[in-house]
Amino acid sequence: MSGHSAYHASTKTQPIHLLSLDQKSVEELVLNLGWPRFRAQQLLRWLYRHRTRDLEQMTDLSISQRSQLAMIARIGRLEGAQVFTSADGTKKFLARLHDGLVAESVLIPDGQR
Repeated sequence: MSGHSAYHASTKTQPIHLLSLDQKSVEELVLNLGWPRFRAQQLLRWLYRHRTRDLEQMTDLSISQRSQLAMIARIGRLEGAQVFTSADGTKKFLARLHDGLVAESVLIPDGQR
């Protein structure tokens, strides 16, 4: 699915999860909102460098831009995960997603990796 259709599909039914967008999709979102192109880099910086959890922390966006973004988008970070460690060092992570489902991932140690 291209960023274009992902943007339009999300705005019709569910909030856009900003962390699910690639750079091109963030740029498209910004342009669709009528914002200057440089806002895309600001959004990406807040999401990935500052790791913000709250749109209100994006203080280089105006209050009206933050409100506009809040009407259509969310930052869907995981709040925490349960970690289970086995005797061989394997770790299982269980994390609850925004929709209530649980995702599981496993880290299996392999020598120095």
